[in-house]
Amino acid sequence: MIFDGDTIKSQDTRGNISPISADEIYEWIFENGSNPADSSTSSVPDLVLPGMKFSRFPVNPLIEITTDTHPDPMDLGVSFYLKNEEVEFAVPDFLTRDSDHVVHDMVWYPITKGSRDAIWELLNRVKYENNFIITLKQYLELISLPDARDSLRDLTGKAMDAGSIASHLEEPEKPVRLNGKLRPYQEAGFRWLSCMADHGIGCILADEMGLGKTIQVIALLCERYGRGDPSLVISPTTLLENWRRELFKFAPDLRALIHHGANRTGSPGELKKWDVVLTSYQTASNDLYILKMVNWDCVILDEAQAIKNPEAIRTIKTKKLPSKMAIAMSGTPIQNRLEDLWSITDFVLPGLLGNRRNFNSEFDDTFNAAIRLEPIVTPVLLRRTIAEVATELPEKIEVPQALIMDDQSATEYEVIRQKMLEENKGGAALAILTALRMFCTHPFLLNDEEEYLEEHSVKYQRLLEILEEIIDNGEKALIFTSYVKMIKLMEGDLAKRFSIYCNHIDGSVPIGSRQDIIDQFSAEKGSAILILNPNAAGVGLNITAANHVIHYNLEWNPAVEDQATGRVYRIGQTMPVTIHRLFYINTVEEIINDRMARKREMAEKAVRGVQGGEPDLDDLMNAIHISPVRKD
Repeated sequence: MIFDGDTIKSQDTRGNISPISADEIYEWIFENGSNPADSSTSSVPDLVLPGMKFSRFPVNPLIEITTDTHPDPMDLGVSFYLKNEEVEFAVPDFLTRDSDHVVHDMVWYPITKGSRDAIWELLNRVKYENNFIITLKQYLELISLPDARDSLRDLTGKAMDAGSIASHLEEPEKPVRLNGKLRPYQEAGFRWLSCMADHGIGCILADEMGLGKTIQVIALLCERYGRGDPSLVISPTTLLENWRRELFKFAPDLRALIHHGANRTGSPGELKKWDVVLTSYQTASNDLYILKMVNWDCVILDEAQAIKNPEAIRTIKTKKLPSKMAIAMSGTPIQNRLEDLWSITDFVLPGLLGNRRNFNSEFDDTFNAAIRLEPIVTPVLLRRTIAEVATELPEKIEVPQALIMDDQSATEYEVIRQKMLEENKGGAALAILTALRMFCTHPFLLNDEEEYLEEHSVKYQRLLEILEEIIDNGEKALIFTSYVKMIKLMEGDLAKRFSIYCNHIDGSVPIGSRQDIIDQFSAEKGSAILILNPNAAGVGLNITAANHVIHYNLEWNPAVEDQATGRVYRIGQTMPVTIHRLFYINTVEEIINDRMARKREMAEKAVRGVQGGEPDLDDLMNAIHISPVRKD
């Protein structure tokens, strides 16, 4: 035998050199030699291989992944190591070498049988080109292979965190069709979304509520404009109109269609004419056969926790939609258990977390399981909290929530409107508007029903969706509503539904008792809800323990709303305040909303006398005659 580089070969008496297998060497050294049977290594007489030792224990190959040598965050370095319990060392040419053993530091090691073929098989499955580089997509495919885990040494660490990837991407030009300015963290989010889309990698945008997930996605839609295929946005019904308005505001050049309701098209060809199609989860489930006939560029799920249950019909059907790239938007991707995240990830990047059975077997609902899961999902999950980006935020974040009444409620609203007009011919406009405002707050204010509030009101459904995220984040909220009955209905339902502290302050609560309620609300650890009448509790109180204000029904006088918001947005508040304003379009509430915006704009321009509490005559007439019933 002779030592040739880092392998051993045989040489005959004529000087001819030929390969020799590890089995042959092992047999000659350990079975035919004179070494003790319990020795882990064997020395060879100097006449054969001077100074050489031989190990009984084979070395196993490892694929090492690192970002150290590749500045592009979408490319990762690949190297190969051999190791056993006693030693490890790099072998750069491991895949191309033709020997089943190796010599390192004058010690001979057999390589585990079949291990090179197994490594080749793993890398071939992700189309590795043997150039010591893999893309992020290949990396995600590789770590998702169950039989790859024992063969990987992942040294990427925090470099593979989505936030780190986003911070290292080159800043793209602002999409020319985006009519708005992104904050720095939103620009980073857009860069990340854009890069993931270009590489065909699905992802989860999990920023906290109020940080502008929608505008980041709209920026992406603007950038991908003109690529031939439309994009599909699926959201709760309550958010369809809000999406339409946000697209009109920030991307007026994009043609957007709401695919919802009885008059929606049944033609895939019609859907292909639009840039963005907006639909609800229920409609997407019902119309799967139509939506599957469109080659969507992006399929985007808003409030993606809606598919957290893998067995739900809408989850199963949503995952059948074809797309070049899938995005899930959710401030709460894990609500109850780790399987929630599995289901959402299975939509954006099927296979990354394995099948459901194996996932649940490996990742039980424990803190340690969550720690083990984190490095696998962080490359495709971008989450920023308000606390992390507070310096980039205004102190007050406005979140308008424009809602569309369901068809039944719209019909009932119109019946009430017509009836009130008939009964109040020639006057009593405020009486008509009061009845309509009460109906918009909740239909139960005009009848004796008190159960199943969400089934009869889109607005109440949206309130619950907002509160779920607030409560999941352990935060506190104030809810303002003008009506005593609504306060009673809310308090009873929310306390029971969420099992948290829930109380109220209105005119029935003695002034001397109000501070005690606020103190108890503020002292609660975790989430709590306080429901307030803006006239009784809109001034004189300091409630900075809350950082969310929900105006459940709007007031004619913007000063009343501003004073109510001031209970939270005041000196002593250490967190940005998120203000949610809920209103129905094509109803009296839209007229109120438009009036408030107009009055505020005038006030900002220092025009006197614009804070009047009563509606103007034009506002009154518009509010009386506007109707949510569709005329088409």
